[in-house]
This record gives sequence, C-alpha cells and structure tokens, in this order.
Amino acid sequence: MTITRYDGAWKSSKTYQTFPYWNADGTVNHGPFICQEEIWVSDEAYLDCCSFRDDHNKDAQRIGVIVTDVTHLRPRFLRKTAQARGPRDRYRRYWYWKFPYELVLIIDGLNMKCVQVFNGQVIGEMNVGIAPGFTPGAN
Repeated sequence: MTITRYDGAWKSSKTYQTFPYWNADGTVNHGPFICQEEIWVSDEAYLDCCSFRDDHNKDAQRIGVIVTDVTHLRPRFLRKTAQARGPRDRYRRYWYWKFPYELVLIIDGLNMKCVQVFNGQVIGEMNVGIAPGFTPGAN
C-alpha cells in the first residue's frame, strides 16, 4: 500500500531504528532486521519528547507494538559511524546501520491506525479501536 495523503486527522513523526553493522564473527550484518515501535497513549497531558517513564507521562499505557521485518530493505539503509571512548580512554569508531522511516497515526472516526512508512510505502501497521474511550453514540 502506498500512502500519498492521509484521510481523517493524522500526525506523523520522522524516526529511525539502528542495527549493528558487524556480526560477532566480524562479518557484515545482513539481517534479520526487525523494526519495532511501541505505541503509548494517555488521557492526560503529555510531552512527546519525554520517555514514557517521565513524570509528565506517568499515566501512559502501552496499547501495542508494531513489529516489522525490514530485512529486504537493507540495501537502502544508511551506513553511519559513531565514536565512543573505549579502554584506556582511546576513542573507537563504531559502524551501524540506520533505517529512517515515518510513524503516522491516523484517526478515522472511532478507529486509529498506526502506520510505519518508508519512502511512501506502508511497511507495517496496527489498527486500534478507540470507540471504548467515547460515550455511546459518538461518531
């Protein structure tokens, strides 16, 4: 499925998942690569820049996890490096794979859809019924 426009109310966020570049045996990691996104909701005010563990989000509840195998997209991953201080205060360079994608939340009536999108293509989704949160007869 391709997403070009969103029906209903929607919110999107650019995000990414990282994976190790090297396997333990020194070979390049070719997968499997599993992308996971936890979806949390709250009735209270929230700060989306804070962890679910933060006091601002103390009443948040996890409603599900989108789990998507993105191994077939590995040729489109970005190869990145980072430096970290190792033993004896020497810096080491670490390689890793970065997989950027977009998380889109769509509200359509009494339903919510959480979608992972990469280059306009839906790669994972989770549907959530939000009707129980409204009074009977709500549309």
